[in-house]
Amino acid sequence: YLDDAGARVAVFDILFAESTEQDQILVDAIQEARNSDNRLRIVMPVVGVQQTADTDYNQVDAFLLPTTAFADTVDYLGTTNVVPDADGIVRWQIMRIQSPDAEYWGLSLSAYMAWQRIPAIAANQLIQFNDHTLSLPSGRQIKLDNTERLMFDYFGGPNEAFPVYSFQDVLMGNIDPSVFDDKVVFIGLMDATGQTDEHRVPIGLGGTLMAGVEIHAHTLESIIQGRQLTPQSSFSQALMILFLAVMSSLVYGWLPKRGYIVILFLSIIILILLTVIVA
Repeated sequence: YLDDAGARVAVFDILFAESTEQDQILVDAIQEARNSDNRLRIVMPVVGVQQTADTDYNQVDAFLLPTTAFADTVDYLGTTNVVPDADGIVRWQIMRIQSPDAEYWGLSLSAYMAWQRIPAIAANQLIQFNDHTLSLPSGRQIKLDNTERLMFDYFGGPNEAFPVYSFQDVLMGNIDPSVFDDKVVFIGLMDATGQTDEHRVPIGLGGTLMAGVEIHAHTLESIIQGRQLTPQSSFSQALMILFLAVMSSLVYGWLPKRGYIVILFLSIIILILLTVIVA
């Protein structure tokens, strides 16, 4: 269906780790789509398990993989691990995870390479991880932290940034296939009963959680657009605290009520600009 609709890449966030009698049907469909005139590219997930330490986000003891039939058929494999910060909010995505026996790129990075139509056999020669930097085939460089994580951008809150279609509506023919033309299509669970792959995000209002598959979509869009965030420096944080303390003293000690409202508003604007410049 996606191949006929002209989709560019299909990214699964569903792990087919156990064999079933119906697997060959999907394997045959994947092979047919990859060999079609459209050349649909397929990415499937792996999961890193048993993280070696609390801070070694990119080091695991082993991986859960798709069955051999799928792993040998798709274009790319990518890790779906989503690790929140200490406050439970997801701000980073791991670009590469290693075990003693293997290594895999993050799902979004694998999806990016598939989107670029770069064969997996050549990908390792075009992607470079050096000194907290990820070098892409285009020559663009992305800054990573010391565990090879990208601080990506969010393009909207949960269920806001990207169109979402239910699997049932697609099967029933209620969705115009043209919406998938030349698109990267993520396939995963959202708003499902008992779903555990949901996470707090910086822009989730009212405690609304975001599905892992949607987080991967935001990460891919950040890579494509070259939009990444930078952690605020300690110096900038200290400067902000000092600035607020001084302005609060001025506002409440010297100015009448109307005056301090105006000054407070201007202070907020200056603070935002200062944060952008210093950080």
